[in-house]
Amino acid sequence: MNIEFYILGTLSFAIMGALLYIYGYKRSYNMPKELQKQIGLKLEKKVISFISSHSQGVTLNDVANAIKDVKVGSHFQGYKFSVSDPLIAAEAVLDKLIETNKVKKIKNKNTTKYFLVSEEVK
Repeated sequence: MNIEFYILGTLSFAIMGALLYIYGYKRSYNMPKELQKQIGLKLEKKVISFISSHSQGVTLNDVANAIKDVKVGSHFQGYKFSVSDPLIAAEAVLDKLIETNKVKKIKNKNTTKYFLVSEEVK
């Protein structure tokens, strides 16, 4: 075996190592954004299914109790997102669903209830 073979092998090993490092760095940089999108979608689905199962409407505290255990992430990669303050998360998700006309908010004297907008109205 000649010296050119060793030089070529060493250079190709270094290039592959650099490419794998760049791939891993880029993925770890984008992972929190991806998990944030995933938890947002998961919370929306959970809230919509929770409201649809309660035809009499739900309060903000009911929704907060329903989403307090929602988590996303990979055990192997070490990234996990969970709901740390369910009341604030429920309020944010409900506001987004109200803006997209999927949920309607009805205020009574003392309570505010949230109802699913029926598909027939749209």
